[in-house]
Amino acid sequence: MKKYILLILLLPTSFLFAQNIPQDWLGDWYGVLEIKNPKGKTVSLNMELHLAKTDTLNNWKYTIVYDDGKNRDERKYNLIKSDSIPGLYEVDENNGIIINEVLMGNRMFQRFEVMDNVIYGITTYEKGKITWELISDNEKISFKSGKGDEEIPYVTTYFPTNYQRAVLTKKKPKPIKPKKDPDDKN
Repeated sequence: MKKYILLILLLPTSFLFAQNIPQDWLGDWYGVLEIKNPKGKTVSLNMELHLAKTDTLNNWKYTIVYDDGKNRDERKYNLIKSDSIPGLYEVDENNGIIINEVLMGNRMFQRFEVMDNVIYGITTYEKGKITWELISDNEKISFKSGKGDEEIPYVTTYFPTNYQRAVLTKKKPKPIKPKKDPDDKN
């Protein structure tokens, strides 16, 4: 059983190979980010992704913008291709935080933990569009099953608390107008 689990874990690494960011990924991308939770609540925000070359080899400007119609949150990062592992990129948030991403084919994958939340990100680049997705799990909400032996190991599952998805294109959408939060009493 252990051999099969190890094989399953190592299998994706066999698909890694050195890749550069394709030229058609560069540019200004726009769309609407939908944020959903298990209770059915959805929040919509304007989202932008700006990816541009810099003067430094294997380093790109990587800016994400969230705009709810009232507030614009612009996050200026750098995307850096690592030489240490094929397919590895680093999102440098320019504040001491670096998030690793792995490029496999036309998708970038990331997984990180912040404030008890484990976040999985997948960014898919297709002709004329980028699909940007994040799934958040709270590590404190978990379920353990199995027997804990060699035949049936323990398996821990986590409860997704948030799903975010945006389909971005190079065409600017109509801006979202601010909506009053129904929970806001003011």
